[in-house]
Amino acid sequence: MTGALKESDISNVNTGSATKCDICVDQVGRNHGLKCASFIKASTIPDVPQTVHEAVKNKYASGETDFSNVSFSSKTVEEKGYQKLAARQGRLEELKVAVLTEQQLAGSRETASSSLASICPSVIDLELGRNLLEGLDEVSEICHGCQHLRSISLEGNRFRSFECGTEFESLSSLNLENMLLLPDELRTMMLSFPQLHQLNLATNKLSMPSYCNLPTALQDLEMGNNNITRLEDLEIMLKGCNQLRRLVLKNNQIATVFDEGPNGPKSPLLPPSVEELDLSNNAITSFPFINALPTACPSLRHLRISNNPLYNLSKRPSGKPFDETEISMLIIARLPNLVSLNFTTIKAKDRVNAEAFYLSTIAEELSVPNADKAAILASHPRYDALCVEYGAPTISSAAEAHDANTIAARLVRCSVHFAPPSDGLPTGSSPRIVEIPKSFSLYAMQAHVARTFGLVPASLRMVWETGERHPPGTGMVQGKEVEEWDSEEEEGVVERREEWVEREVELVPGTRPLGTVVNGSEMRVRVEIRDGVL
Repeated sequence: MTGALKESDISNVNTGSATKCDICVDQVGRNHGLKCASFIKASTIPDVPQTVHEAVKNKYASGETDFSNVSFSSKTVEEKGYQKLAARQGRLEELKVAVLTEQQLAGSRETASSSLASICPSVIDLELGRNLLEGLDEVSEICHGCQHLRSISLEGNRFRSFECGTEFESLSSLNLENMLLLPDELRTMMLSFPQLHQLNLATNKLSMPSYCNLPTALQDLEMGNNNITRLEDLEIMLKGCNQLRRLVLKNNQIATVFDEGPNGPKSPLLPPSVEELDLSNNAITSFPFINALPTACPSLRHLRISNNPLYNLSKRPSGKPFDETEISMLIIARLPNLVSLNFTTIKAKDRVNAEAFYLSTIAEELSVPNADKAAILASHPRYDALCVEYGAPTISSAAEAHDANTIAARLVRCSVHFAPPSDGLPTGSSPRIVEIPKSFSLYAMQAHVARTFGLVPASLRMVWETGERHPPGTGMVQGKEVEEWDSEEEEGVVERREEWVEREVELVPGTRPLGTVVNGSEMRVRVEIRDGVL
């Protein structure tokens, strides 16, 4: 925008003086470096400023309807309805939305003859972005008398004066995007907007914690593309905004929630009313950030966290990276009250799958040899709650051999018990460990168990108790084999924990190797005797 610099500023830029250039840039563009602020030639004629009356009449009531024809090859585009539309817009007294963006609009007392209300008394939405306005008092002069005004956009203006003697009491929406405001300047401006419900502060210079006099009635706040690095930095700024529901923090450098200690915040950092939080395109790298969100933002229902390093850097204990879907599942499982993630609604079946997958990853971490179980469980705050709801996951022995060629790696430790209890046979409270090679078929496994306890193989029925829980009617329950559960068929069904049953798999004798049935090195097997034959 060539009209953004005054003639005196342009002269200073081309003098070659670093001091003058630096001062000029500080006044206009907030750049404190010693580099030139502009490549505009000194001979360039600045755009002529307009008054608000001139800008409105030139755009909406100029009467120009004859434009050059638009052609594609040999065909000319025919225009229809433009004359009626121009006539309708020309009735300025009925104009509701006035878009005066990039109109070289200046509102100083020397050039402005009267306010916008004298020609557009019904205006509701006013856009004054990227003009030559230099102070909030000029905006007040333009808007004086506009009783129906509800929304103003000042995007891209470069203010030098931030004080105003009047208040915009009727205004509910304000856009201050890309104005390069500092916290002190914002605090001064907010004194004139006590009733705002929606505020856009994207692309400014807001970084360090600072109280900014934000309106207490604020419900929607956008602070994307600033210099925010921690959620804690917003605690002071948002103090008193107890009605805030939506907070957009995308395109910042947020990497942590709280810097003091690894356990996260002890009390909410954001207003308790915040339900929607946008953290996309930040610097979040690990799941401890997600673990701290329920405390930092207790009412969180809708979260956007895409395009963070978390999706690329997270790995399993084995070193294999998680894919994007698995990362989303782990986020859902860590946030029990979340309703949507990255604009996708979380259904009941999605949460069940996510929490079951989360438990399996915790079990995988605990299965690593010499793992610090206390530290691992401390990094998963929801582990106990999920164990109560789904049951504790099966954890492989930490001493399991990694070398597939060792004998221990080829054996499955089966905890065998009989039901109903019989004299001389192991019970559920005191099972007997039977080691069976993974290469054994289920035929051979049945024969080995029968020989161990001196029984007839044909009289035994073996059931694998997986330790997992699922909704009733899925999998194999009480020895009856039904179709395998498909989550897509459970649309809209919310299962209560007390209705869930243990998942059991009958080990039908066959040629299938035991190693293809169980993935780990341990399993619990219940043996039932058919027809009471011993």
